[in-house]
Amino acid sequence: MSKSKHNAKVKNIIILFIIAILCLIGVYILNYIDKEYHTHADFKVYNNNSFMNFTADIYQSNEYKINHDDVHLHNNDGDVIHHHAKGITLNEFFDSINISLENPIVYVNGARNEQGLNNIFKDLDQILIIVNTDNYDINVLLQEITDKACIQSAICPERGLPNEGSCVSGEVCKPDMTQFN
Repeated sequence: MSKSKHNAKVKNIIILFIIAILCLIGVYILNYIDKEYHTHADFKVYNNNSFMNFTADIYQSNEYKINHDDVHLHNNDGDVIHHHAKGITLNEFFDSINISLENPIVYVNGARNEQGLNNIFKDLDQILIIVNTDNYDINVLLQEITDKACIQSAICPERGLPNEGSCVSGEVCKPDMTQFN
């Protein structure tokens, strides 16, 4: 093989190698750059010996009212918290819906969480908050937490699709309020 053909072959191999490296870098960037943050957590609050109901419109964000840009409930689903920013705590969520919980006991995924309302919840967490209640069976209360967050996160499609207007259903989760200004 002539020297020029050998050099051309080496050059082609180097070019292919560089292209392969650039492709790998591209895949890494697409998979690991912080895309729009959007997670869901199931929750229940047991206060004064009964579960609190968060399905009322006052607790919900919709196209006319946003309780908080980065953490909210919607579609009259009082079981699943949606959040759109890292670092959101349970306390910030409850503040956004004007709920004050004094001395809560917090369980996350079945284990007592010492951070309490300062806990930064993650996708698919199951959260139980107990307030003003002395005698309770923790196993019974934990069974009451739904597992619907996976539906809203669209990772268990066999169980159903996210609600119409849900953040992942193609609708805007944070409504465009400029139309009302």
